[in-house]
Amino acid sequence: MDNLQIWLWKQSKKILVWGLWLLLLVVSGLYFYNTLTGDDKSHFIPGKTSAGHYQIEVECQQCHNKTFDVIKQESCLACHKEKKRRDSKSNSHRAKLFEAEDKAEDIKKIPADRCVSCHAEHQIGRAGVTQPADFCIHCHQDIEDDRPSHKDLPFDECSSCHNYHDNSVNYYQPFIRKHLKPELETLNNSFVLQRNFAARYLKKHRPKELTKDDQNAPVTVDSSKADDWLASSHAKAGVNCNACHQNKKKVWLDQPPPELCKSCHKQELKGFLGGKHGMRLKQKLSPMNTAMARLEMTSHDKELNCVSCHQAHNFDTNIAAAEACLSCHNDQHSLAYKNSPHFQLWQLQDNEAPQQGISCAGCHLPRHKKGKKVLVQHNQNHNLRPSQKMAKDTCINCHSLTFSIDALADQQLINNNFSTTPHSHITIMEMWADYFINSKGVK
Repeated sequence: MDNLQIWLWKQSKKILVWGLWLLLLVVSGLYFYNTLTGDDKSHFIPGKTSAGHYQIEVECQQCHNKTFDVIKQESCLACHKEKKRRDSKSNSHRAKLFEAEDKAEDIKKIPADRCVSCHAEHQIGRAGVTQPADFCIHCHQDIEDDRPSHKDLPFDECSSCHNYHDNSVNYYQPFIRKHLKPELETLNNSFVLQRNFAARYLKKHRPKELTKDDQNAPVTVDSSKADDWLASSHAKAGVNCNACHQNKKKVWLDQPPPELCKSCHKQELKGFLGGKHGMRLKQKLSPMNTAMARLEMTSHDKELNCVSCHQAHNFDTNIAAAEACLSCHNDQHSLAYKNSPHFQLWQLQDNEAPQQGISCAGCHLPRHKKGKKVLVQHNQNHNLRPSQKMAKDTCINCHSLTFSIDALADQQLINNNFSTTPHSHITIMEMWADYFINSKGVK
């Protein structure tokens, strides 16, 4: 052996160790590079994300700046804009209000002009709120002086009656006054708004009702589902195959994306993309599927898009309103629906009580008026948090406000899908009555 070979032989162990370390370093570098630049960012999530954001948690840049040390306030407001109303100035929690000089001390206690002061992600919190339950005490220590009815009430239960982001007294006063008396404890005078989109469209446009011979799908496409299409509102409204299955480049799509529904159903799509069912699509991610859900589901391979609930070519809204929900949701509240009085009314709706049928969508996707149009709010989160919001949108169509508030505050009742009566009474309506009687200047 020459000197080099002898030296290599003596150093072989060191060379092997350093070679392995170098290989490990290269492999690790490639792994972390691919992880940083790849689509899956789940490895870097520091803690459990809230129920409202976990679907889009891998889209870090939607909330964080490039260095991940700042949460962008404008990112929050892109999805969670403050409501604009004529009386919005009376909302004492408007973020802009805290810019005033007289709020300088309050802003030191809780920086209420920034969302992350109360909603810090990747932390354990209640319904996305990471402030202690009694955080109201920081600014409202003297509430009993202004409202004697609040004397001795605990500060950790304020949210049972109040919604921090929508506490406009002027907005609620007329509504509260109207419902001070328990007027509708039965369903004798109940009323659910009836959809009128199809009727208004047909009256305005008077389209030709299409026949099977009119369908314009390519000859290579299986037209066996044409019978379902013929029975749908689309065929009656003159909406042919290409209207849904063809993109702007005239390319046929076997499975049209939700964006193609926008040409006729703009408000519905906006609501869908704003809620948990469609929020991933809004962020240009793959559709939400049942495997991602935190609630219990019946299956784990179903994607959510428009036709997940509105059956393709059929679009039967009755199926979408109840059966479609129960085909996925397998939690206690959903499973109890078919044993509830609401479901009994739903079964009678077509004949005996056409305006009283209460489906899953009847409460979670409520109908509302926009001018003369009756639209369906497709954002199922719209009245879900806090649950009291549902009273104004849905419950008072059939029940008194007092009964509705009691029911929505009863977790046992929510679990059994309102199959019984409330177990306790919330005295908020009595407090309002006392406020109207004793407050000076309130008409």
